[in-house]
Amino acid sequence: MSDSLGQTVRYNAIHWDGAKWELKRIYYYGACSAVEYPTLKSIWAFSENDIVVTNGGSIGWFDGSTVNLDCGINPLLTGAITKIGEQAVVTYTQ
Repeated sequence: MSDSLGQTVRYNAIHWDGAKWELKRIYYYGACSAVEYPTLKSIWAFSENDIVVTNGGSIGWFDGSTVNLDCGINPLLTGAITKIGEQAVVTYTQ
């Protein structure tokens, strides 16, 4: 999508509040993510303020406004994270 100046605006999430959809921009930049608004590969919500997100190469915990990246898992990955499931089980493929 573009803003009023014609500049591309990247959205990487969408939220349904029970009545309408809202495009969201989840800032994901940090020591283990060099892209500010990457495509999110998987999202798992335990509650509205306890959400696990991944861009496929790192995991972060989103509290509704800020993502705290967990870079400690990166050395353990031999592929990309493609799914976050029940009880925060992470699966990945090579």
